[in-house]
Amino acid sequence: MDASSLAIQSDEKILVGTFPFNDAAIIRYSNDGTLDSSFGTGGYVSGNGAAALAFQSDGKIVAVARSSLLRYNSAHPIMKFDPVRISLGRSFTATFSGTNMTDQTYFDVRYRYPGDDTDQVVLNWQHGLSAVHSVTTDTVVGPWEVTGVRPHQSASDHTPDFIPVSTALTVAP
Repeated sequence: MDASSLAIQSDEKILVGTFPFNDAAIIRYSNDGTLDSSFGTGGYVSGNGAAALAFQSDGKIVAVARSSLLRYNSAHPIMKFDPVRISLGRSFTATFSGTNMTDQTYFDVRYRYPGDDTDQVVLNWQHGLSAVHSVTTDTVVGPWEVTGVRPHQSASDHTPDFIPVSTALTVAP
């Protein structure tokens, strides 16, 4: 399998289109180079190969395969922090993007404290695609990792599955 195209998503995940046309059309890697098993089936989307890759403004993946133009409807949310390193007592902005998300979407977040390997959950952590959050002075210092996001349209509906993400925010003294 040879790579014929390469694209980098806004969350820095790497998409590789394959050529010649074989069983895998697109493979996605995390920004550290490991296979992103949350994409497609075990990191792969099967198809007729992908000679070229691009992104629509809504984050959907567009691929050229043979004489076809394919659009992949991924519900995988993208989460960003600005800034990604924040001092105690300061604020940061969390922004979400992805398919079927609006300013009325609620976001449950699954995360890990610095130095802990147990997931915690906050329901309705954010309402809307972008919001400012404050870091209190008693917050644990170190890298906080978001491991999953659950977008939903009703504040009381927490039934959808969490979608795996890997986004970090470092809290400094």
